[in-house]
Amino acid sequence: LNTSPYIVGGQDASRGSLPWQVSLRGCSNCGHKCGGSIINERWIVTAAHCVDDQTTYYVAVGETVLYEYSPRNVYRTERVIPHEYYNSMTYNADIAVLKLRTSLVFSDTIQPICINDLRNSENISNGLDQLDSGYALISGWGAIYEGGFGPSDGVLQEVSIPIVSNYQCNQVYDGRINSNMICAGMPNGGRDSCQGDSGGPLVRRFYSQQWLLSGIVSFGANCGTQGTPGIYTKVSKIADWVFDQTDGEVFSDIRFCGDVLDHDENRDLELTWNSDLGWTGTGNC
Repeated sequence: LNTSPYIVGGQDASRGSLPWQVSLRGCSNCGHKCGGSIINERWIVTAAHCVDDQTTYYVAVGETVLYEYSPRNVYRTERVIPHEYYNSMTYNADIAVLKLRTSLVFSDTIQPICINDLRNSENISNGLDQLDSGYALISGWGAIYEGGFGPSDGVLQEVSIPIVSNYQCNQVYDGRINSNMICAGMPNGGRDSCQGDSGGPLVRRFYSQQWLLSGIVSFGANCGTQGTPGIYTKVSKIADWVFDQTDGEVFSDIRFCGDVLDHDENRDLELTWNSDLGWTGTGNC
């Protein structure tokens, strides 16, 4: 199984269109290791398999081109907290939160994404608990084809993909997909996360410009292969843990986060479920 995914079949993201996206590095001047998402001015969420026994990581924020990060936009972590039930064999609970030593300064290119917290009455009243079908947007600097490299110009890639039911997904993954996971991918392949996108966001769009973090890139079988969806940690199932670790400091109310100021409306044309895509059983992800 491929456990460090990148984006296949995507397009360049415009600057400021994904202001929650970060690049996780092992040292201040190291290259890109994994993706992640800003959920508060002091907290980042990523995949547990992206962090190991290392106690300090660095997070680059506010840019779409990997080679353009200035030292002032690279932040050192203070704490690294992988989920205590993360299993490296099954990838269950594949989530970790990182606390930064200093607070981010929010701007047009640095913004938090909302955690999908179904306890939030504002989210439930607006139907944000209905996340088991439709399209999602994934992003990252990973390989653009199986066994390959990331984009040569270092530009952040994004692509929309349909959610796939756990029932359908388990036909491919021999029953290893559980309720803490979401599956997503094109029936005929060609769009997917791949090596290097791990820990990055799978987001859903609500209202005209509001986005919600619904998944975290976890693992998959090859990249963009026909009939093999990618697997993502289901954020709503583990939101309580995130709130506990961060003392409830992260954003969950869509009135206060997930708002993109410089947003390209053209990329959202596909973010509506198309029943002719070919996947069956698209409920209960």
